[in-house]
Amino acid sequence: MTNSLGSTHTIRLGNRDFILNREIRPTKAIKLDPKNQRVSFKLKDRKMVGEDKELHELLWGLDYVKELYQSIYQNGGLIEDPIVSSDNVVVEGNCRIVALRELSKKYKGDKRFSQLYVRVLPKD
Repeated sequence: MTNSLGSTHTIRLGNRDFILNREIRPTKAIKLDPKNQRVSFKLKDRKMVGEDKELHELLWGLDYVKELYQSIYQNGGLIEDPIVSSDNVVVEGNCRIVALRELSKKYKGDKRFSQLYVRVLPKD
């Protein structure tokens, strides 16, 4: 499929195929997922609850997320669309979202960082 707005993409998760729609969403509307394996492991380690703000701070504290921030800035946006659920919870791409949020804070109003393309899972 083409990689443009309105396109679809099929992925396999849990031995099942899903058709994802590519859409534009505001960066601030995307929520981090405390159930993500990589994130939940770090939360257990630090005995944290997993609210969005805590997750953001935890991930922003990682060096590779700051490196990702630089890469996104240099590229003028994301190269790979994050995958989100229909209610805007990140399925894949928590670190990209944190880096993009930080860029959006620094460059207020810059659409390269205040909105993004995401691939959206169906509600079911």
